[in-house]
Amino acid sequence: MVMEAVTVGCWHMACKSCILQHIEFQRQRGEEPICHTCRTPISESSIFDVVRHEEGGMTKITLARHSPTQSTKLDALVRHLRLLKDQEPLTKSVVFSQFTSFLDIVERTFKREKIQYLRLDGTTSQQQRTAVLEKFSSHKGRLVLLISLKAGGVGLNLVAASRVFMLDPWWSFAVEAQAIDRIHRVGQNKSVVITRFIVNDSVEEKMLKIQDRKVSLALGMSLTRTEFRC
Repeated sequence: MVMEAVTVGCWHMACKSCILQHIEFQRQRGEEPICHTCRTPISESSIFDVVRHEEGGMTKITLARHSPTQSTKLDALVRHLRLLKDQEPLTKSVVFSQFTSFLDIVERTFKREKIQYLRLDGTTSQQQRTAVLEKFSSHKGRLVLLISLKAGGVGLNLVAASRVFMLDPWWSFAVEAQAIDRIHRVGQNKSVVITRFIVNDSVEEKMLKIQDRKVSLALGMSLTRTEFRC
């Protein structure tokens, strides 16, 4: 897939996926997001999609203000969940992301698509956490749990689910593996299917290579992996 180009308010160009992750990363560090080139303050509202049109044999380029609901990953996630609903309507799923702001966008999409869900992240109180987990475990029928990667890495039992969707990779695969182990653990009586969404020609591909090198060094072996490419 061709990289989705965008420009920010200072008119510097970037890959859409990369600039959104860049903004979120700086926020996670408690910093104001700034342009990667000129250090001008930026935000999602200052991003414009670069749109190409073919007219009369010529290519015309226009700018359209970026909408956070427009996401290749979200489109792919919704397609997977719809297919799962048709094929296995009683199956529960867990959706992981390291970015709570991305989970906010997923929530809005799920509300629009009428997908029933629960959410758990670092801001969830212990009482709410217990209630969410109990409801997810006891619920009869289709249900999706949105969960931040770090909040779901340890101390949870999510064997009620058998489908896992990883919306973004982490620098260390061990963090992802810990989260996946919440579903694929003792007490699980179904086959667990894990789907990872990776944007082509983005920093995510570099992260996968770093993951492979780290795991290969630790295990002394080469890895094979299957992803859903967006």
